[in-house]
Amino acid sequence: MKVDVNDWHFNSGKVPVELSFGQWIRLKLRGRVKVFEAIKRGWRGALPFFVFKCKGCGEYALDYLHGYNERLDCRLCDEANSIVRAVNAVFELELEASH
Repeated sequence: MKVDVNDWHFNSGKVPVELSFGQWIRLKLRGRVKVFEAIKRGWRGALPFFVFKCKGCGEYALDYLHGYNERLDCRLCDEANSIVRAVNAVFELELEASH
C-alpha cells in the first residue's frame, strides 16, 4: 500500500511511501509504524524513522522519536503553531505599546 507522507527530513514535501500490509495494519492500529533506519549528517548513529498520522492535522508524516516521551513531531503543525505564536507575539507587543 502506498501512503502519501509529509517528509521534511529527506525531501521537501509529500512523498509516496510503500508499506507492507502488516505495516499498514500497525499504522492503523497504533497510529505509527517504523519504516526504516537512517543516519543524517552530523548524527553519530542510525535512528528509526516512523510514518505516523498526526492527531493535529490528520496528515501522515515521517519523523524519528524525540525525547524521553518518544514524541513524533508534525512539521506542518509545528509551522502553523509557529505562525500563530508569531502573530500573537506581535499582537501582544502592539497592545503593550498602546498602553
